[in-house]
Amino acid sequence: MVADFEGKIHEIESDFHRKLKEAVAEAEAEAEAQSEAAAAAAPTPGGTPGRARTTVSEAEVERRVQRARSEVQRQKDEEVARLSAQLRREMDDKLRVERNSLKEALGQNRE
Repeated sequence: MVADFEGKIHEIESDFHRKLKEAVAEAEAEAEAQSEAAAAAAPTPGGTPGRARTTVSEAEVERRVQRARSEVQRQKDEEVARLSAQLRREMDDKLRVERNSLKEALGQNRE
């Protein structure tokens, strides 16, 4: 049962890392597309096209990545908490059954 729990945690962590990589790649691609569109649309004062917008886009990417990380971490924490509670219930049930069988065995030995 503990091995199942550890396996499930490993699976959750793998899924967490995969989702995080996808979110980062998606945010970077979107920010790059926005900065390219901004650079093509209007040059900034001083003659450097799109430089001020690129900085804003990078900040936007960081914000989106952080939001994606927070969401995936929240989901991971919820799943671990759910599995921990489930494991605890299963262990309690096993202990209860074992305790009852020991009581019955002791009761039969005394008779």
